[in-house]
Amino acid sequence: MFQYSSLDSTQSDIRLISLLPGTKSDELRCELLHISPQDNPLYEALSYTWGEQSLGKCTIVLNNLAFSITPNLGIALYHLRYESVARILWIDALCINQLDDEEKSNQVQKMKDIYQKASKVLVWLGHAEQDSDVAMDLIANIGHINLDSIPENIEDRDTRKAWDALLQLFRRQWWTRSWVLQEIAVASSDPLVGCGHKWLPWDIFELAHNLMVRSVSIRVLQSPPLTFGMLCTIRDHRKDTTRIQGIGNLLHGTIAFEATNPRDKVFALLGLAHEDDRSAIDVDYSNSVQQVYTQVAKHLLRKDIHALCCSVNSQSHNLPSWVSDWSRLSSQWSLWMPGTYSASAGHSADIRYASDPCILKVASVLVDRISNFDKVSRVDIAQPTASDPSTEEVLDNIEWTLRAAIKKQPASGLSSLDPCKSDALWRTLVTNRYIFGKAHTPGPKSPAPVDFGKRYEVFRDRLRVPKSFKPELPYSQRKEEYIKPLVQSLQMGNQRFFITQGHRIGLGPQELQQDDMVVLILGADMPFIVRSRGIHHQLIGPSYVHGIMNGEFLKSRTKAEMKKITTRFTLK
Repeated sequence: MFQYSSLDSTQSDIRLISLLPGTKSDELRCELLHISPQDNPLYEALSYTWGEQSLGKCTIVLNNLAFSITPNLGIALYHLRYESVARILWIDALCINQLDDEEKSNQVQKMKDIYQKASKVLVWLGHAEQDSDVAMDLIANIGHINLDSIPENIEDRDTRKAWDALLQLFRRQWWTRSWVLQEIAVASSDPLVGCGHKWLPWDIFELAHNLMVRSVSIRVLQSPPLTFGMLCTIRDHRKDTTRIQGIGNLLHGTIAFEATNPRDKVFALLGLAHEDDRSAIDVDYSNSVQQVYTQVAKHLLRKDIHALCCSVNSQSHNLPSWVSDWSRLSSQWSLWMPGTYSASAGHSADIRYASDPCILKVASVLVDRISNFDKVSRVDIAQPTASDPSTEEVLDNIEWTLRAAIKKQPASGLSSLDPCKSDALWRTLVTNRYIFGKAHTPGPKSPAPVDFGKRYEVFRDRLRVPKSFKPELPYSQRKEEYIKPLVQSLQMGNQRFFITQGHRIGLGPQELQQDDMVVLILGADMPFIVRSRGIHHQLIGPSYVHGIMNGEFLKSRTKAEMKKITTRFTLK
């Protein structure tokens, strides 16, 4: 039975693999080499996915002893092996003792240098299937494709087959693996991408992706993955040291990437982050996911209280409610955008920690409590399904909820919020911001333009499109174009409409319940939904509450009044 000999953790030694030569029918034989980086070894580093563990194991011979690896790595080694000479490689599953958490923690911190110093980074997408050879041939010739000819050939069977094959290639698991971000970003030369027996340089893949994004006709056939764009962006940022991102931004931007070990959602990004991030967060696989994510949360909160806006209620890993679950694919935090609101009216954050590492104490002001909310079920917009309610169905239920509350309390302040009389509802539904401004500047802008009111009424079929708006188009198309800015700005995808006891309306997390509190955590731009849990409180998430987003609830308060209404919520 094979056993690793220990690496000296005080040194910078690593292991390399010598993949011994052989023909296709020969068994895979490898030798482990202990190397000091000072020796300037020449090697290639493999970037791949381990593949499904349930598919069994592949056995190779390592240092003359049997050693089990995943089938995907076995296939990769068969394709990488030379017939007459050995090939020197760095492969995590072989060069790191995966059963030794201490060694793994130590070696993972060296991976940035390992991939950076490799003579070539080899990307293995997997064996040839789903017409991948056709896709690789298309990519190889992508520079010669005339985009103007695509619309004419869009129904051509071979053309469609080629672009569909390319889409399938971009949907392979490798493109969504967290570790590939660092492996590609730090490569000192253009990585080589392989699928089956075909290999192409990385920059050709970038060209193919850019063409897919730019060409409307191709996008009819294909929807290129967002993860590829993020890979390219981070690789570009690494070329300019002034654009290195903090761990918080990296975690936000790479939420669509996945890791088998939830700790790797953080560890895989540390090599790309600022030095202060790397020194503050321990790479230690013996720590629980709760410990790792809590340490990240505390580090981010030292910089900005808005790290709380990222918190997503999660039942996984026994996380405190104020700690973000980075292993969960979600767009919950899309409700918050930096610099858009000022609900705290300039009051500074006051955060304290308890002896219990799961407790966070925050200076806060109770504003209101939830009395009612719409009951239409939502599915995370990151993973929509055909059974999800339509936007129209959601809006029908929201308006019914509001009108029912007005009918129940006709003399209350709610009557002034009737959607036919007030702009409060539609402003709430877009969180009083719009995605595309007239100046076409990036990012949402606030407040939303007044004409959104008319667009909302057209969307709800209570008004018709103005006659002067694109009269040359059929009415259905005119309506679609007219309401587009509004529809693109709607924020109800994974948010829930609510009404408070104080006759306010807002949007908040799907998990909100009756009697949950609307709380201003001092220093934060947005109010939060908080739930009482005995002597502690559960942070449900950020919210939009119409009428208090610009500090209206606090900015006229005296110091004495602030002292009286401020309390310390104990979040757990």
